Amino acid sequence: MELRNRQPRLLGREVGLAAGTSTARSRSLTGTKIGANPIDVRRRIPRLLTIVVLSGNRSRRASASIAAIAGAAVIGCHPQIVRFEAAPQRLCANRSTRLEWEVKGSADLAARPPVAGTGKVSSSGSKPFAIAETTTFTLTAERFGSSKVAEQEIEAFSVGGTKSLLGRTSCEAGAIVAVATLPANEWDDLARVDTVRIVGARTIMVSHADRKTTLGPKARRSEEFRGAPVAGEWILRAPLLPDEVCGNPEHHPPATLGLTVTISCGA
Repeated sequence: MELRNRQPRLLGREVGLAAGTSTARSRSLTGTKIGANPIDVRRRIPRLLTIVVLSGNRSRRASASIAAIAGAAVIGCHPQIVRFEAAPQRLCANRSTRLEWEVKGSADLAARPPVAGTGKVSSSGSKPFAIAETTTFTLTAERFGSSKVAEQEIEAFSVGGTKSLLGRTSCEAGAIVAVATLPANEWDDLARVDTVRIVGARTIMVSHADRKTTLGPKARRSEEFRGAPVAGEWILRAPLLPDEVCGNPEHHPPATLGLTVTISCGA
């Protein structure tokens, strides 16, 4: 079959860059022969890089494929922080948290305030760090001149330190209820409740760790939860005041209820 019967439609010129040459002449392919046979470009010039501008859907599909490949190549060259975790994140002072990380590229670990053992680290690893005060760890991944950064803040509580709890309220049978949950995997096992104190002047019933107490203007502080873990679910329930109406924007009850927990650290 003659090449002219198989030739694709060309909207531009075909540019060839042959091996060992810096430039090449462009020309039309129609009717060009070597000897008695028509040119088969794929067989005759296998080392030629050919760029053909095609019309219609073929051009769009080719462009999309090239863009996808180029995008994947660029992403593969950039640094990535695959994982950066700390447990526990809330602990008693001078206790240890364990950091775990994985990056694409080289890794550097820093701390504010400084902590022994930080600096250049392997691209993946796990290591405990003892901290005396609230500390922010920063993980930096670097690759081909670019960098990515992630942080973990670790709270350290000394004896007498406090943690404020705040929960959004919902209406239930003449009362507003707020739930504040402190995940157990984020807290040191030695972090225990010393006392609790309500925020505000209204009467609030507090439930936690199978214990209950009622606090109000005359008794704002309680030792009922002493020795219980700080972590877990705290439920605050307050009766509606006479001028409060759920669903009425002009007389709606408060959107949050709060509690302050004083922490002790012991076995």
